[in-house]
Amino acid sequence: MRRQAGAVVGAVVLCCVLAACNPFDSNSASQKPSSLQRTHAVYPTFAYQVSEPASSGGGLRTKPAPFTQTRGPLLVSKDVRLDRSGPMGDAILVLPTTVVPGPCIAYAWLVLSISEPGGALDQIHVYASRYTDLASGRQQRGQLGSLTLIDTQPQGGFAVLQRTWLRIDVTELYRRWANGLAFNNGTSVDAGSPAVLEIRRDSETEATWSQTIAGLDSTPATRPRLDVTEKANC
Repeated sequence: MRRQAGAVVGAVVLCCVLAACNPFDSNSASQKPSSLQRTHAVYPTFAYQVSEPASSGGGLRTKPAPFTQTRGPLLVSKDVRLDRSGPMGDAILVLPTTVVPGPCIAYAWLVLSISEPGGALDQIHVYASRYTDLASGRQQRGQLGSLTLIDTQPQGGFAVLQRTWLRIDVTELYRRWANGLAFNNGTSVDAGSPAVLEIRRDSETEATWSQTIAGLDSTPATRPRLDVTEKANC
């Protein structure tokens, strides 16, 4: 592993008044930054659900939780009531990074369809997971929380479009993974290795909160997707 400095990606909130359709269709002209750039739809090769039941007394979680490979809906949840810890749920997506050469990545947006909303969508964030073996389809056991991450920066900044759609800017996160560049704490991964992205709740403004994301077995329009825009003439 190499070590060097990095940058931070901010969050942005967008609004839209489109009718009932997939507002993030990668073939839509509105998604193309310029006529000279191409946007590629990249789909996850694996998805994992990580869940921990509630525990009494609060405090840190110490028991490993199973990472269950699934093609069904993915639950992202966090209960932060004062009398207990949990339950918690994170989702992990494994995405190829070789569709567009690393130096040619202009933008990368993670598009998620929320099938069962249960709280403010802007509490969802995306990080680089340290469980890189999940890219091979091998299940693991691990703990939820910051210990599961390569680093907390950069993180995917959110953009909400309609009540049940999320478009999350993961450009810097995906670009670093594709190019093998270091994260803010100096840790890096092999260039071109599959990106292992963890979707989780960070804000604790609501005591109970959950979102169910359409999984890999959903329709082509609603399954998780990464829209990767290639730089012009690259």
